[in-house]
Amino acid sequence: MEALSPHERLILDLDFADMDFAITLIKKFSWYINSTMINSATIYSKVSGVLSSSREDLYQRLSEVWNLKKVIGQKLFLDLKLNGCPSDVEKLAKDISRLNPKMFSVSALAGKESIRKAVANRGKSRVFGSLETCLDRNEYFSLFGTSSDAISLRCARMLVDAGADGIMCSCQDACVIRQHDQFSELLIACPATIASKPEGPGINPRELIGMGIDFLIVGKPIITDPAEIMGLEECFQIITKEIALGLNDRKYFREKQHVTQG
Repeated sequence: MEALSPHERLILDLDFADMDFAITLIKKFSWYINSTMINSATIYSKVSGVLSSSREDLYQRLSEVWNLKKVIGQKLFLDLKLNGCPSDVEKLAKDISRLNPKMFSVSALAGKESIRKAVANRGKSRVFGSLETCLDRNEYFSLFGTSSDAISLRCARMLVDAGADGIMCSCQDACVIRQHDQFSELLIACPATIASKPEGPGINPRELIGMGIDFLIVGKPIITDPAEIMGLEECFQIITKEIALGLNDRKYFREKQHVTQG
């Protein structure tokens, strides 16, 4: 991956019902953001609003969607987690490529052939496999008969074989995947946290970037309660500084390893 500055490594998860707040957020913090993620729930909500609106409200609903698209511009990340038979995924990927998003996602469990169809029809977009983060480790074992670590590695292998660009997963899965050299070219995105959030996953941005994670996803709960974390702008500044430190750590570890091997 090309060298990215700290503020180019943040993905904004736009999971908000308040469209005005979302647009204000993008405008104010666009400098910090690599891309803006919109998931299927947000899309369904807006489509439902348009289809159920009266003739009088229709223009306003459509204007909201248009304004959001205009503000996001070329930084769109469609987190749709495409899944289904290969022919369905192929058609959806072709439709998505007409929007020319920066990135879009396919389910990491969609199967190799479906992922290949998404990759083959992506246009100029990057394709990320999305590995579910809502399951705990016991649920993984109950569903798949093996550990979440094993599942994350199998999915990473399938994504690489299918030609995908990256994977979205939990912080824990991200660290497991990045320990394996065979996935060194696979981009990894995972949720960000900051030290002042006690309910966070326990891995701060500096550690994640230092380990080789490429993108951090910023969204709930960080953004929904800015007063708790000293305001949104300071939150973005903290994460950006942590990323910069992590990049320095990564460089130091690589140089040290090179000297040791030499």
